Amino acid sequence: MPWKKTDLVLRRRANQTGMGKMLTAGLLCRQAEILYPDTFRAISVRQGCLHLEAAPDKAIAVKLIEGRLITDLNRYGAEHGLPPITRVRLTLSDLSATL
Repeated sequence: MPWKKTDLVLRRRANQTGMGKMLTAGLLCRQAEILYPDTFRAISVRQGCLHLEAAPDKAIAVKLIEGRLITDLNRYGAEHGLPPITRVRLTLSDLSATL
């Protein structure tokens, strides 16, 4: 039996256990927070929609980077075989207790 790449084996195993979609969402959320630190908190990805949570004073900053964020995440997703992001959903809340 030939050796397989670790990421291929892990992806298959995650899909077998039903955790594939959660793993994909986690990778995209983590990359979004790496690209723009201290701007928002990435919550989830569902049906091509990235859900973000930001403080009210950062709402304009998030709206200004929204297009670049989608482009950067889709580039990252294409490199790693992840589904594309089509839109961003923004929720405003007080993040002082969580960040």
